[in-house]
Amino acid sequence: MSAFAALNHRTNKKVKVDEEYEAMLTGKDRKVIDLLSLFLQIGEYLDRSMDGVVKSIRCDIDGESVVMHVISREHSVFADQVIDECGKKFKRILGRELQIKNEVVAS
Repeated sequence: MSAFAALNHRTNKKVKVDEEYEAMLTGKDRKVIDLLSLFLQIGEYLDRSMDGVVKSIRCDIDGESVVMHVISREHSVFADQVIDECGKKFKRILGRELQIKNEVVAS
């Protein structure tokens, strides 16, 4: 399952599973893979610079949206890129729109 989550996080489309593995995965397994791959993808995009800029994240459910409050240091995260790359997958998997509010604080 971890291999499929890692593979699936690189795309906004569902990755098809070879028939030999299909029988090994339940519907619940596929949902877990989708969710884990989404979180992995969001995490990668939040720290695209790979310098550990994100200090904390808090999520609030606001009606049909999830508002992700990101506290970062030194510079802002690439919020627009996260929405562009992960928004559709987020909506498909969780049934809600993703919004990101970023606050930059001193180290």
